[in-house]
Amino acid sequence: MIHFVSVFFSFFVPIALVFTFGLSIFMYCYAKHKNKKSPGTYTEDQIRNRKVFLIVFAGIFGLAVLVVISITALLYLAVAFM
Repeated sequence: MIHFVSVFFSFFVPIALVFTFGLSIFMYCYAKHKNKKSPGTYTEDQIRNRKVFLIVFAGIFGLAVLVVISITALLYLAVAFM
């Protein structure tokens, strides 16, 4: 049971973070592009909400990348001092 939990946190959570970050980038860029081509497709409030989601997911994604880099660095240090 513990193995499945560790595999879940090691693989599926980072994949979900990457997917949601990519999706938020796509949704924001699509709304900006669609609004530039035909004005009024998306309201300014909708674009602002998508921008907020993009900023929030970028922060979460950045923290996850920071954790992965720090764990990797700690593992390299552990191997170096063996």
